[in-house]
Amino acid sequence: MTIYMDKKILFPSFSIILILGILFVNSGCKKEKQEINEENFPAIRVILLNGCGYKGIAQKVRKKILRKNIDVISYGNAEKFVHKRTLIVVRQNDAEDLERLKRMTGIEYVVYACKPDTDAPFEIILGNDFEQFFN
Repeated sequence: MTIYMDKKILFPSFSIILILGILFVNSGCKKEKQEINEENFPAIRVILLNGCGYKGIAQKVRKKILRKNIDVISYGNAEKFVHKRTLIVVRQNDAEDLERLKRMTGIEYVVYACKPDTDAPFEIILGNDFEQFFN
């Protein structure tokens, strides 16, 4: 017994099976894009320091930064007003929170000066360019 398949039927059937297979495989591979919602994470604790010398700037920036899920546990003046660039000083190395803090503030300049007995894992020192990050 010989079975003959007509080419006119074989090609459309194969195409339909192929398309259905692709759709089935892709439906299982799609990952929903998840937005990172900072409200789902604990606030990042920072010390905010005025490193540029503009009077009262740490207090003004503190009010703005609190809306970003950042807990400013203290603020004041840096030892010297010589900072041209705003920076994050890492006191306790936490790579995940550092990336969150960078994302929330836009500050990319980071200095590591680990100090295990500090009140906050990060310090933000405001430089002359602070308005770029906190306007």
